[in-house]
Amino acid sequence: QGNALRVTIFTDDFIRTNNVQLNQSFFLRAPTAWQKKKWLSIPSRLTGQSVLVINRRTREGDGVSPWNPFQLEVADTSLVSTGSRIRNVLYYNQGHDVFELQVGWLENRRKTALTSGFESRSNSEQYLFNRWNISTSWSLETRGTLGERNNDSEFFDNRDYAITYYKVEPKFTFQPSGKFKISMAYKYEESENGISEIMERALIHDFRLEMGYRKGTKTKVDLSGTYSQIDFTGETNSPIELAMLQGLQDGRNYQWSLSLNRSLTDNVILNVGYDGRKTGTARVVHVGRMLVR
Repeated sequence: QGNALRVTIFTDDFIRTNNVQLNQSFFLRAPTAWQKKKWLSIPSRLTGQSVLVINRRTREGDGVSPWNPFQLEVADTSLVSTGSRIRNVLYYNQGHDVFELQVGWLENRRKTALTSGFESRSNSEQYLFNRWNISTSWSLETRGTLGERNNDSEFFDNRDYAITYYKVEPKFTFQPSGKFKISMAYKYEESENGISEIMERALIHDFRLEMGYRKGTKTKVDLSGTYSQIDFTGETNSPIELAMLQGLQDGRNYQWSLSLNRSLTDNVILNVGYDGRKTGTARVVHVGRMLVR
């Protein structure tokens, strides 16, 4: 076993890369004539959509095609970055005024060559979503998700994880008029890292309240607050904790925000925002911003 020192030197030399991009979408809708047939009433409400996006950057090398976007398994000596995104969704009553149902599958993959070695990430989700407008003022949205997040780092084993999770997210919205809206949301999430000896686990309860006020097209005010109760088992202040808790900490977490958008004139808009958070035992953080454009 020996010690090594790695030194990075920046130069003005440029390395040529071959960049390939592919964007493909597919949309399928039942014929409108099916709506007139009673026995085809259910299939006539179905709509399908598929989206495929590929971005690949490679160096010249043996066995690497500069024009084939589907060649994502590239030798490390030729790889700069590869990324792909797949989205498949089946809709029932898409855009309906009262009820809509979605079943979807999402997958994102990315592999990048960094100064500290190669790192690959992937995220795969299957979800079920429904929207029900109970009345003209009340609506209910419910989303259930089952997924897996993976990370593989070449030199840093503490960044490797395979997190499986599931979550349920109901949301009630009350909108008595076009000016005012209030939403109450809850999220229950369980996650577990399957490739660690410690077997990190997280149980998250999120309670969120949102309020919005609109006055024509000139004034927009949004206020939100979130309380998160987290029970985490594992090493604290680690990359795995960051990935599982999304920046929050074990225990009680509070987040709140306030934003104001105001059109002063036809060409001048004022944006004022404030964000605060109290995560675990950390101190309270306040962030304010203002923009005139």
